[in-house]
Amino acid sequence: MLNEGGKKMIAILMNLTPKNISNLRARLNKKMFNADKGAKDFNEMIINFTSS
Repeated sequence: MLNEGGKKMIAILMNLTPKNISNLRARLNKKMFNADKGAKDFNEMIINFTSS
């Protein structure tokens, strides 16, 4: 799971805010898995996708 420190580090590297990172992850979840879920559910979807 992407914790707050991880989000902040990614945000700094990409010159975005942590909120923008969460929004990007939620949009990726919609595009990749056609799921109207939040950014937290994106982690589970990725883990399940890579383990199958």
